[in-house]
This record gives sequence, C-alpha cells and structure tokens, in this order.
Amino acid sequence: MPKRLFNYRMIKYYRTWHEDRLDFIYYTVPAEPVTWEYVFPSEYVGQFAIYDTIKELYSKEKDMTKLLIKDDSIMVSRTGFATSLETVIDRVKKEFRGKHKIPENAIVTFLSPGNEKKEAEFCLDECRLGIEEFTRKFSSPTSLEPRALPSSHFYTILSIQKGSNDLKFF
Repeated sequence: MPKRLFNYRMIKYYRTWHEDRLDFIYYTVPAEPVTWEYVFPSEYVGQFAIYDTIKELYSKEKDMTKLLIKDDSIMVSRTGFATSLETVIDRVKKEFRGKHKIPENAIVTFLSPGNEKKEAEFCLDECRLGIEEFTRKFSSPTSLEPRALPSSHFYTILSIQKGSNDLKFF
C-alpha cells in the first residue's frame, strides 16, 4: 500500500490507533502534541502560504510596507489585524474589478489548477467542467433561485503560468 500522507491544521488529536489509516501528518498550527509518551509521525510545515499572502497584500499599501513588512518577518496587530487586513483586501478587490471591468455584484471564481504546467494540464479540463456546472446551477435561467443573476455576471479568474497556451481549453 502506498504511504498515506495527510495535511491538517493540528497534530494533537492523533494517537496510535490512527496509524492503521494514516502514515504521516503535516500540520500547520504549532501547538505541541499531547504525548502520553507517544508522538504521531508528523512534521510542522508552518503557514508560509498565509505569510506570503499577507505580505503580498500589505505590500500593496505604501504605509503598511514601511511599517509592517521587515526582511524576515511581518508585524501584525493583536487587536486590529482583521480590520486592517479586510481594509486592504477590499481595496485590492475594488482595484482588480475596476481594472478588469467586473461589476461589483458579479460572482467571481478564482481557479488555480496547479503550480506546475503538468498539474495544470492534468486537471484543467475537470476544472472547466466544474465551473460550467457551477455556473449552470446558480445562474438564470437554469437556476431554481428566482433572483439568480444571468450567466454574464459569473467570472472565472484562471491562474496559469506566464506564456502558457492553456487558454485554448476555454
């Protein structure tokens, strides 16, 4: 049987009886596991994707770049973090929608089929079918919801490698 690896937030809930279903856990919350003289095979991998996302968002704001982004860290407020982050997210969303002429009431789906070309090629057609099904189900005239928006109000943002020909699928 191949190794069964699992990516989860916490490690503290796993015990010996989980080993018949899982071989190894990668976890993102740095809470120490409760040992009872046993530690499930695991590795803390951190939350680097979240760190990179916050750094990217903060770098869009000139004031925050100088104050909060350091060479090897990001400073966050214990009390005002959510408010400041939501303010930046709203501003970035409005700029993006304005730049690409996407209406404010439009439903936007972000699709990232993989970070390597082979991954994208492998799953792009399935992703396309999923987006088509979602749009048919939730847009008028095919939706059962009487207030459903027309399909022209559904946008898909596709993340692909620069210079790729993968857009031919759409």
